[in-house]
Amino acid sequence: MFAITIKDINKYIKKQIQPEPDLKEVLLVEFQEFADVFSKEVSDTLPEHREEYDHKIELEAGAELPRTQPLRRMSPDELKVIKKYIEEHLEKGFIEPSTASFASLILLVRKP
Repeated sequence: MFAITIKDINKYIKKQIQPEPDLKEVLLVEFQEFADVFSKEVSDTLPEHREEYDHKIELEAGAELPRTQPLRRMSPDELKVIKKYIEEHLEKGFIEPSTASFASLILLVRKP
């Protein structure tokens, strides 16, 4: 049997939430002038659209397309991570829903 209080929960949450470090302190001296590149706010937005760099894959008529594969077996934790990633990137506009008849598999790699 165990007991837990709101105070215990708040203390645990406070330990988990750490403020973002000042980039000037974390970056090597050689890279400090580029600190804005590592900004969380900047990384949450896409650069302006540039038509000269548009890319399109033209499929040949009658070409055999790759067969689709079902979602491989994943743990509930893996599925939560994938769902969170997809929702965040949809919200930011980095990705969009697709109706393509084929797609790439997802590979998860645990952070060290």
